[in-house]
Amino acid sequence: MDSGEQISAETARLLACDADVIPAVLDGKGQVLDLGRTTRFFPAAQRHALGIRDGMECNFP
Repeated sequence: MDSGEQISAETARLLACDADVIPAVLDGKGQVLDLGRTTRFFPAAQRHALGIRDGMECNFP
């Protein structure tokens, strides 16, 4: 916070949600793996990561 006060991770997530901040998760090379919930399609780096995780099998329930 501007005052130097520390907040919990939960509070930071709630504040970010209220401010319409979209989280982005990056891998070690800076490739985007998650763009939050406003993106419908998977970018190439995320499809690649899912392919490595899932192999050639479909994991849809």
